[in-house]
Amino acid sequence: MTTSRLLLRLVVLIAVAVTASASAQDRQVTTEDYARAESFLASSTYPLVVGGRVDATWMDDGRFWYRAQTADGSTFMLVDPAEETRTPAFDHVALAEALSEATGEEASADRLPIREFEFTDRGVAVDVGERRWDCDLGAGVCTDDGERRTPANPFARFSRTDI
Repeated sequence: MTTSRLLLRLVVLIAVAVTASASAQDRQVTTEDYARAESFLASSTYPLVVGGRVDATWMDDGRFWYRAQTADGSTFMLVDPAEETRTPAFDHVALAEALSEATGEEASADRLPIREFEFTDRGVAVDVGERRWDCDLGAGVCTDDGERRTPANPFARFSRTDI
């Protein structure tokens, strides 16, 4: 390529860049622009993504569980890295039926009213609202443990410097 052609291309490229820069500086950002940009933040897009995030809760024995987003709601999964297994953490249908019976409110297996759980000797313990329920999934029964709890604050794990 000759030097004159290269120089011509460079001049054209600079002219295009200057023109684009000048027009971008004249544009005012509107409230609608901010609203559109906000719609692409994680808080707006996360519900649209199936299986896009894993917040693992590690257990003392080296296993962990997480809540997996599905097309119909969510499911709790248990992972054993040593055994290379991933299975449902518990019987979701049995827990939904036991919670529905105990609380008097309809619970669905794919939309359980819990965020966390703990394994117990008989099954799982879950917090629903201000109550802790000990659920024996084999017997299909949940009993109130009698203690009242403050519903979990999803932001409690962050300090002021983390925000």
